[in-house]
Order: sequence, then C-alpha cells, then structure tokens
Amino acid sequence: MTKTRAPSRLTRATAVSPTPGRSRLAEARPKPIRPAATTAPVASQPPSIPTNQLPPTLASRLSAQNLRVVSRSAYVAQDTALWKQKLQSYRTQILIILALIIGLPIIYLMFVFPLLVDITGRRNAAAFQPSVQVINPQTPQLNAPASYTTKNTLTLTGYALPGTFVQVLLDDEPQAAVEVGVSGEFTATLELQEGANEITAYSFDEQGTQSSQSRAYTIVLDTQAPEINLLSPEPGSEFVGRSQQTISIQGETEPGAQILVGTTAGTADENGVFSVNYLLSEGDNLLTISATDHAGNSDKLVISVTYSP
Repeated sequence: MTKTRAPSRLTRATAVSPTPGRSRLAEARPKPIRPAATTAPVASQPPSIPTNQLPPTLASRLSAQNLRVVSRSAYVAQDTALWKQKLQSYRTQILIILALIIGLPIIYLMFVFPLLVDITGRRNAAAFQPSVQVINPQTPQLNAPASYTTKNTLTLTGYALPGTFVQVLLDDEPQAAVEVGVSGEFTATLELQEGANEITAYSFDEQGTQSSQSRAYTIVLDTQAPEINLLSPEPGSEFVGRSQQTISIQGETEPGAQILVGTTAGTADENGVFSVNYLLSEGDNLLTISATDHAGNSDKLVISVTYSP
C-alpha cells in the first residue's frame, strides 16, 4: 500500500499563495510571529472530575469530606459571627459603664448636688430663721423699806437701768411712773393706807417693753397707839409678906407690842396677852406700864400699889 506524503510547509505555502510575480522562495519564507500580548499567568487548577465518573466508594468519601468541609466552614462562620456579636455586646456594655462612670459624677455635680444644697439650705433657713430678740429691761431693785411706819407718805428708792422708767405698784394699783437717772437711781413717793400696803415695781423702756416685777414688800401703816387692858393687879392693891414682894403684872394689848414695867421688859404674844414679873419695894410703889407697837406707837398706864414685909 502506497502512503501519500503530506506536502511540506513550503509546498503548502506555494500552493496557497495566489500572488503573482513573487518568487517562490520569497513566498515560501514564513512570516515573523508577533509576540502575543502579555497576560497574567493563570493558576493551574486541578482538573475537575465529575463525581458520576468516580467509583462509588471514592465518590461517597469525597461527598462526606465536602460536607465536613462545608459544615466546618459554616461552623467557623457562625462562631465568627457569634464572637463578633459578643464583642459588639461587650463594647456596648463597656461604653455604657464608661458613660455611667463619667456621666454620673457630672450629673451629680451639675444637677443633684446643687439641688441637695438648695434643699438643705432652705431647711436650715426655715429651722434657724433669725427672730427679732426682744431684750427686756433690767428688773428694778428696791431698797427695802421699813415693815411698819406711822407716816402716811413713803419715799421709795431703788436702782434700775439708766434711761428706762419704773412703774411702782401699790396693792397692784399703778402709781406715777418715774424716770431712772444716769446713775441708775430712782425715787418714788407713795401715799399709804392704814394697815398693810404691798409695794412692787417693774421697769419699761420707750418701746413699752416691760421687765419682770421686783420683789414685793409689805409695809404696815399704823398710826394708832396700842391700848393697855390691865388685868392684875388692881390699882391700890396691898401686898404683905415676902411671898408677895414679887408680883405678876398681867394684861392685854396689841399683839407683838413691847411691854415695859419700870425697867422690866416683856412682850405681848400673838393674842396680845402679856405677863411681867415685878419686884416691889417696901411702901408705896408707882408702877408705869407702857406698850409700844412695831410702828413705834406707844401708850402707858400708871398704877400705885403698896408693899409691906
């Protein structure tokens, strides 16, 4: 069998070239090959083998391996998303904590603290509201008058705050007010009534502010002399013997009156009864019996008795 030889490249070129006038040699010269455009090398990929062309055992293994790869990738993706979510939650919590740490003191200093200061100040102002303190004048000091007097007019003296006034009360009845001098002394004149008179006083200033009342004093006006009622002995009585040389002079008068028989003294009790022992001399004895009350009023009685041994 005879093989047909393929024509050479030159022969093919000569046979194909239709251009006349060119030499065959020139026509048979190959054309220069232009370099192709530079392109990035393409990574070689392993050939993809269809699964249906693999053996069943290998195909099942590859499917299980692909499932594990897919499951692991899904788990990694899910775990990554979960961690991102946790990080975001942690970031939010940290931001909230930082905001609370920084913001709460600022809020307290800007709003709460001034409010508390204002409330406390108002409460303290209400609790310690200054009030106008009224200072009362000094209570007058009275010079103690005599407890008994025979004079209707009493001159009362004392001390009080200079520049104030003293109101004297007689049996709770106001008398004429007197002004206190620069030395603090004052003098008031009172008209007493027969019997007990209670005297007190208080000070007051120009605004009418009064002091407390002073100590009260009771003054008894007594213009009556005490009467003497002699009970024994009777005037003109005679006493005989040594046993009767000392006699008892008894009588009644004003309670508390001082009794004087000659030079022998005695005192009437709260009922006005008195008894004074007196030593008689031989012969006639002229007895002068006197009674003097607290005010100085006095009365006397003279009797005569006889004594013989």
